[in-house]
Order: sequence, then structure tokens, then C-alpha cells
Amino acid sequence: MNQHPQTIDPAADPSLVHGVDTHSAIPSTSDPSEVLIARFTSYTKLIKSLSSYFSHAESLQKHQSKEYEKLAKHIEVPSSQGGQFIEGSTGQGLGGIFANLQHAAVSQSAAHADLSKSISASILHTLERLEHDVKAKIKDLKGDGSKGFKSVTKARNETEKHIELLGKHTATFGTSSKGDVKSDPYLVHRGVQHLLAKQTEEENAQMSAMIQLQNECAQLERRITQVVQEVVGSYATYAIHAQQTTTKILTDVSQKANVVPADAEWNAFAARERSLVDPRAPARDWKALTFPNMGHETTKPLAAGYLQRKGKLIKSYNDPAYYILSPSLFLHEFKSDNPHTDPDPVMSLYVPECTVGGYRDSEGKFVVGGKEKKMLSRGHEYKFKAANPGEGEKWWTALAQASGGKGVGGMTPASTFGSESEPTSPVTRGSYEGMNAGQQGTGYGTGVEGVQQGVQNMNMGQTQGATYAYGSEPNPYAPQSATTKYGGDDLR
Repeated sequence: MNQHPQTIDPAADPSLVHGVDTHSAIPSTSDPSEVLIARFTSYTKLIKSLSSYFSHAESLQKHQSKEYEKLAKHIEVPSSQGGQFIEGSTGQGLGGIFANLQHAAVSQSAAHADLSKSISASILHTLERLEHDVKAKIKDLKGDGSKGFKSVTKARNETEKHIELLGKHTATFGTSSKGDVKSDPYLVHRGVQHLLAKQTEEENAQMSAMIQLQNECAQLERRITQVVQEVVGSYATYAIHAQQTTTKILTDVSQKANVVPADAEWNAFAARERSLVDPRAPARDWKALTFPNMGHETTKPLAAGYLQRKGKLIKSYNDPAYYILSPSLFLHEFKSDNPHTDPDPVMSLYVPECTVGGYRDSEGKFVVGGKEKKMLSRGHEYKFKAANPGEGEKWWTALAQASGGKGVGGMTPASTFGSESEPTSPVTRGSYEGMNAGQQGTGYGTGVEGVQQGVQNMNMGQTQGATYAYGSEPNPYAPQSATTKYGGDDLR
């Protein structure tokens, strides 16, 4: 019948400790110091790893401190020298915001520098001491722990040899030659007991030393854990403090920026810049402006007003246009009398080169023959009509004077032009006297002086003369000659 080998349960046998028979003379054990050395060597690696982490954290904070220091130099805070913005030192306007941002960068640089110093002075220094203590413990284990185990091993080897010798002599008892005292099993047994006593002394001493070392190792491990907890907590405290400092700095920057009025810069700029337009100033009216030579005689028209002109193709009078006779003796036609909307003339006639025809005094019509001052312009007879006979008489007189009397034979009554109805518009006696006086005084002379004198005399006659109507009684002041270059039908 096969029997299974007996299995010994270490927990059920008090003579077994960690699977080792404590009653055996030569127990099979390993050096516990080697196990502890391997363990604390691993702890050394852990501590170095943690030191490397915080060393890089320290370098990172130092680098960030330098970067924030550079950042502070990247922003230009407005000063009083530039003159464009509110000075940053006042804490107002954009300058104040920029100054606060720069100060925030400097403060953040200082916060990171403080965190870097705290990591270096506190955390890394603590880990360096811890690593030193662990290495010292490894040295102790390699020294006292290994030395004691070697002594035990030596004692066990000697005991084991004597036990083997005892077995040899007990096996050959009675067969060997008599008289050899060293072969006496009793003496060999006694020697084994002696060696066991010395061996147990070494073992007990080594065991006591190892228990002491193990207790110290346990305390060191507790300290390692506590130091790790301490440095991690310290780092968190330092980092949180740095973050809180940064948060406070940036919150302060944001709050100060938000209280700056949006128009602070503009109001300050507008207050000190005298060349800006005052919003309280009234709007400028070009008519009220003055400029050099604005009142020069050459800029004042000799005659001005609205006339109607018969079209070249459509034989009817157009809508009234604004005409002026300039001192340069140009007759300019404009769409209106507003220089702002109509600065350039529609048509210009140089009157000294024109021929002024007869005047229909009852209808305010007259003819001017000439050509526009344009390239490839052809000659044409321009038929004009004033708003009333008085206005027509003024224009005819002024143009006649300006033309130098070319083609002008005098006033032409309406009957001369073959009008079908008698004129009903009143004609002032003084007008004719003034006109005749102008003709006689200047002889239809050319130039501005002749035109001005003729118009002046005519105006004086209008204010002084009595009113006559065309009828059965002839007007004694009307011109006697009615010859003209243009026939009466041309003015209809």
C-alpha cells in the first residue's frame, strides 16, 4: 500500500517558525539582512524617483518665473512722454490696465520663484536626508547584519562536522581498534554539545541583532511613508498658495480693468488735444465763411438773375436758368444760383465776341448771337426771355454795353416785331432815360466801366421815372430808331 509523504503544517507545529524547525541543530535559513538590503535598495529607488519629480517641478517653477519675468517686459505701459494715452502710473485708462498686467506678470514671476525655492529648500532637502538615512541603514545591514549571520554560519558548519563525526563513530563502535580516545562516541557527543552551545550563542546573538535591525527597519519604513506624505502635502500647500496668489492677482487685474470707463481715454485725449473739433461748436455755413479776395471787384457779377432761353431744337423756352454777366464779360448759364450744387456753368458766351440783337420791351425778350467757349462749337442765335420787361431791359442794356454796341441799333418796340397784341407790361420812363443816358454817356463803350455805368444809370432812371403805358400816346423817352440785325419774328 502506497503511503503519501507526511505534510507538516507550520502553523500547527509550534516548533516551526516561518517554516523553519527551531529544534533542528542545523536549521536551513537564509540571511535576513540580504532581504532587508534588497528591500531598502528598492526604497532608495523610490525616493530618488520622488526627488527627480520634485527636482523637475522645482526647475519648472524656476523656468516659469523667468518666463513671467520676460512676459512683463513684453507689454509697454503708456507714459507721460508719449502723450497719447493716460499715464499708467495713475492707474486709470488703458495705461492703468497695462500697468496692472505688467505688475501681475512680475507678481506671478515672484510666486513661481517662491514655489521653486520652497521645493528646493524644503522638499528636496527632506528627501535628500531621507535617502541618506536609507543608505545608512543599508550599510548597517551589510555590516552588522551580514557579519552576525556569517558567524552563525561558521558555528553551524563546525557543529555539523562533529555531528557527522559522531555518526561515523557510533556506526563503527566495537569494530575499531581499542584504545583510541578520540573515537569514543561519548567524547564526540560531548564535543557536539559544546559546539551546539557555542552555535546557539551565536544564533541568539545574531537573532537579537536582527530583531533590533528589523525594528529599526520598520521604524524607517514608517518614517519613509510619513516623509512622503509630508513632502506631498507641503508641495500641495505651496502650489495651492501660489495658485491662490495668481488667482488673486488676476482677479485684481480684472476688477481694476472693469472699472475703467470705456470713454476714459477718449475724454482725456479730447480734453488735452486742442486741435480736435469742439462738439459744442455750431455747424459751419459756407455762405458765412471769408477768404482772401472774396470781395474783389472781378468776382462781383455785373448782372445776375434768372432767364429763359429758347432751345436749339425745341422751339420753346426752357425752364428758367441762372445767368450772370461776369466782370470778365462772360455770360455764364448755371442750373441754379447755388454754387454748392452747381459750381460749373452749363454754357458760357464771351460777350465781346457776340452780337446783341433787338429788344422786345413789352415781353422782355432779346437775342444774342455768338458761340460757346468750347471746342468745335458753332455759332448760334440765343433767344432769351426775362421774367418781366424791367429785368429784360437790365439784361439787354448790360449785354449791349459788354458787346461794345455790336449789332445794337436801339430799343425795338413790340410793334416792330409784328406782335399781334399790344403790350400791357408797364415800362418805366426812368428806365429808358437811364438806358439812353448810359448809351450817350458811354457810346456803347467796351469794358466793365461802360457796363457798370449803363446799368447804374438805368437803375437810377427806374427809381426816378414815371410809368408810361404803351397806347395811343407815344412814349417820348423810347428810342426813335428800331433797326436791328435780327427781325422781330426771331424773338417770338
